[in-house]
Amino acid sequence: MAIIGGAGTPGSVYPSYGAQSKFWFGTATTVGGIATFYPTDDGSASGNPLFVHILLVLPGATLDTTAPTAAPLTSLKAISGDRKSITVNCVTGIVLLAAAATLQAAPDGTVVNCMIWGD
Repeated sequence: MAIIGGAGTPGSVYPSYGAQSKFWFGTATTVGGIATFYPTDDGSASGNPLFVHILLVLPGATLDTTAPTAAPLTSLKAISGDRKSITVNCVTGIVLLAAAATLQAAPDGTVVNCMIWGD
């Protein structure tokens, strides 16, 4: 696998399978429980999309915690039609006074990593 661009540079892609598919990695922080990624040539919403087809999105959040209810959970919210942005939901648990657990938007600034596979 050859690397195009520097590691961690917005818009870096990692071609694989004879350059027929690409992997893209990014990190974003949450605002209101949402993290937004821009898999474009310049890492912004106005850049050119790196993918013609997005086949798989794997988001995951990072938080150093010992409380299981505080562990962040992620899910894919949307892939824009122009493939320039990916939005990810991020929630954490909370224990209510009645000893019941529920979910809430992750605190602003929660770190979310994302891997995208496509062509």
